Amino acid sequence: MTRKIKTLNAISPVGLAKLPKNQFDVTVDADAPDGILVRSADLLNTTFNDNLLAIARAGAGVNNIPLDRCSEQGIVVFNTPGANANAVAELVIGMLIAGSRNVAAAAQWCQGLAGDPAMAKSVEKGKKQFVGNEIKGKTLGVIGLGAIGSRVANCAIELGMEVYGYDPYISIDAAWNLSSQVRHCVNLNDMLPLCDYITIHVPYLPTTKDTINTQTLALCKDGVKLLNYARRMTDDPSDAEDAVQEVMLKLWNLRQKLDEYRSIEAVAMTMTHHLCMDMWRAKRPDTLSLDRVQAPTPSATPERLLEEKDEFRLMREIIDSLPTLQRTIIRMKDIEEYETEEIAEITGCNAEAIRSNLSRARKKVREVYLQTIQERKRRNKA
Repeated sequence: MTRKIKTLNAISPVGLAKLPKNQFDVTVDADAPDGILVRSADLLNTTFNDNLLAIARAGAGVNNIPLDRCSEQGIVVFNTPGANANAVAELVIGMLIAGSRNVAAAAQWCQGLAGDPAMAKSVEKGKKQFVGNEIKGKTLGVIGLGAIGSRVANCAIELGMEVYGYDPYISIDAAWNLSSQVRHCVNLNDMLPLCDYITIHVPYLPTTKDTINTQTLALCKDGVKLLNYARRMTDDPSDAEDAVQEVMLKLWNLRQKLDEYRSIEAVAMTMTHHLCMDMWRAKRPDTLSLDRVQAPTPSATPERLLEEKDEFRLMREIIDSLPTLQRTIIRMKDIEEYETEEIAEITGCNAEAIRSNLSRARKKVREVYLQTIQERKRRNKA
C-alpha cells in the first residue's frame, strides 16, 4: 500500500530520499494525504482530513501545528531538533568571515571593473580598501551552546579563534560535543569585554529577550560585531533557521542582479526583516493565509485567469526594460514593499532621488502598459 504524503514547504531532497518511492507518494498537491511534511507553513487553523496519520516538522519548533487538536484526532506529530543546526552554523561562520574580510563589498567592486583596460592596475591600487581583518587570533563569544552554538564554537576553534561560551542551561549532550578549548564563562558580563565578535544562539523568550541591552552593550569593545538578526525578530529558533535559509536562497536567485545594489549586507538584512515580519503576521489569528488571499474568485472564468496571467507577464517585461536604478526602485517599493528609508540604505540614493526615480518608473510602466493593451485591442478588432 502506497501512502500519500503532502509537502507544504520545500523539503530537502536528502530527507525526501529516505521515503521509499514504492511506499510513499510525495507531492505538493496530495488530496487527503496520509502524512504531511512541513517547515514554517501555518497549520493552526487547517482542517485535517480523517485519514491523516502524522505530521512531520522539518525543524525543532512545533508552534505552527495545533498539538491539542492533533492529539484529539489521533494524529502523531514529529519534529527534527537539530536537523538544520549544521546548515545554520555554516552560514554563521560564512557571514563572520565575509563580514570581516569585506567579501561582498570587494566582489561588488570587482564587478564594476568589467571592461576596464587597466584592470590590473586598478585592482592593485584599490584592493587595499577591502583587506579587512583576519579572524584567526580574534575572540568570539558564543551565547547559547546548544546544537547550533556548539557547532559555531567548535568551528571557530578550528579556524584559530579564541572562543568563550556562555550558557547557564547547557545540556550534558551539548557539553560532551563542545571542544575542550572553548572557555566557559559563568557570568556574561565577564565575557562581553573580551570579545571581538559575539553570536547569539538562544530562543527568544521572556528570560532571554534582554540578554543584549544598553547596559551589556556598554561592556563590549568598540566595533564589536554582533550576529543576531533573525533570532530577535522571531519567537522560535526554528523560524530563525527557516528565515536564514530562505534569505540565502533569495540572495542566490538574485546573484546576477546584486550589482544593482550598493550594499548586499543591507539587502540581506532588509530581506530578513521582511521575512520575519511575514512569519509573525502569518501566526496572528486575524491574518488571512496567502492561499486565501491569492485564491481566484468563484466567478473568475478560465479566459479571465489567462488574461490576468498575461497582464502580469507584460508588467514584468515592462519593468525589466526600465533603466537599472528605476527598475531596482520600483521593484523594491511596489513589489517587495520596502520602505523608502530601506531603499535609500540599499541603493545609496537619498529620499528625493528615490521618489523622483519611482515617479518616472511608474509613469513609464503605465504609458507602455496602456499603449500595449490598446494596440492589442486594435489588432483583435481588425
